[in-house]
Amino acid sequence: MQFDATGGCCRKIKRLEQHQSSHLFLYEGVLEIEKKTFTALSMVSEQHDNLAISTWLDRWLRCGVRAPKMTVCDQSLALMSALVKSFIQFKSLEEYLGTCFKLVSNGSNENILYCYIRNDVNHFIHLICKWAPLTKSEYARTKPLYVRSMALLIFCNTLEEAKVILEAIFKIAFSKNDGLLVNPTEHITKTPCALSKIFLKNLIKDKSHIFKALTSLLIPVVLMTYLLQCDMHNDYNMSETVGNSFQEWAFIIADNRKAAVDHVEGEDDNGQYMPELVPLIINFLKLYPCWSGVFKNENLPTMTSGRGGKGFVVTDTNHRLPNSLSFYAVMCGHMKRVQDPIHRWHQVLLVK
Repeated sequence: MQFDATGGCCRKIKRLEQHQSSHLFLYEGVLEIEKKTFTALSMVSEQHDNLAISTWLDRWLRCGVRAPKMTVCDQSLALMSALVKSFIQFKSLEEYLGTCFKLVSNGSNENILYCYIRNDVNHFIHLICKWAPLTKSEYARTKPLYVRSMALLIFCNTLEEAKVILEAIFKIAFSKNDGLLVNPTEHITKTPCALSKIFLKNLIKDKSHIFKALTSLLIPVVLMTYLLQCDMHNDYNMSETVGNSFQEWAFIIADNRKAAVDHVEGEDDNGQYMPELVPLIINFLKLYPCWSGVFKNENLPTMTSGRGGKGFVVTDTNHRLPNSLSFYAVMCGHMKRVQDPIHRWHQVLLVK
């Protein structure tokens, strides 16, 4: 089931003494049955916190419907928190993410999830493209390299796969030098930054081959060469301390890679040197199980909430009506679809 919200269908309402309401958002829950997409529930609300949203969802569940096994939404924390409270056995999003980390890192089965929360990957990529360090970079290749490298994390099925990619990204971000080593050895001639760029570019070109090999527990030649030349083979092991959350796990990886490249000297400057990007990456990995494939045993697909957004196309473009008619115009426009029997669960709840 896919959830989305838009603020483009209603204008603010003028109240007494010329005071205006807050922004009005239309929330929709969209289902697809037998290749037919329809709105199962919707709400126009002036309140956008997790309490208002979860109350709306709880009212829908009281109609006798079953909670979905998987939901898709953007990375709105209020919406995600409400989905967790209404559809899953946990009281907060943090508790859900903590359980996900235990399931992924050590295979713990103490808590079986009633529902999986998935994020729209299109929204995920869009947010990365807006990161200030990338948009302000003076080098044209910086943004494509980091965006495409972060996109590789979407296709990872295990933390081991994600760890190798994150180490390469952090080595580039922390390295001041690139190219050949000033003091090369018999087996290592390039800086860890240069090797990481080659490794990520090879993955971007053909990610399926390398991930397939990793999934079968066979490290391909290009990955083994990269690990040996970067002196990482000894610590390519998830038995090391991984922390208690995805953020802490990413922070440990970043801290280790920073220490590994601090004293490396290369012949060239690294145009992609961006230590200020690392905190953004670590913070983004808080929601890693929501937009990646680490739940491979559950066969969860990479999701987009495109179907949820389709329901807003007509509303956004045609329902720019006067303030006094906004609520009723939206309601009437959506209630027309109730004539179809498949919309029998459709509801419109107006919440101030």
